[in-house]
Amino acid sequence: MEPAPEPTPEPAPVACTDSDGADQFTKGTVTAGGEEYVDYCISASELKEYVCDPELGKAEKTYACACAAGACQPEITHVECVDTDEGQDRYTYGEVYLLTYYSDGSTEKGEVFSDYCVEGTNNMKEYYCQSGEVRKLDVGCVGCSGGVCPAK
Repeated sequence: MEPAPEPTPEPAPVACTDSDGADQFTKGTVTAGGEEYVDYCISASELKEYVCDPELGKAEKTYACACAAGACQPEITHVECVDTDEGQDRYTYGEVYLLTYYSDGSTEKGEVFSDYCVEGTNNMKEYYCQSGEVRKLDVGCVGCSGGVCPAK
């Protein structure tokens, strides 16, 4: 009787850590085999992203993207103009701002423009959105207070 063949040992997983979890929008460092590999921009339009592979340890990916400081920069997907008083409403205080949406799911609120009374006059400035842009309207307003005209 022949002895049973020795089982082939499974290769041990390669120890590897990735500080950014393979996120191309964050500059990270992969540590594998006692070496460190830092994500970097190959050019302004290409990123070299180091990642951990369960079999290989360190692996590389290349992304075509706007690249700066070792990370892809999120691209703007769309911009929305927001008006809290929903238009030209001199009887309701409002604020208007642009809300920018990015490809990584984040948003950014732009400068806030608030309705206000023009001191020493019978006028107010009413901010509103038109065609996705912030607009300002001069409005006659006797008794303006806190950016609001008194109701008639």
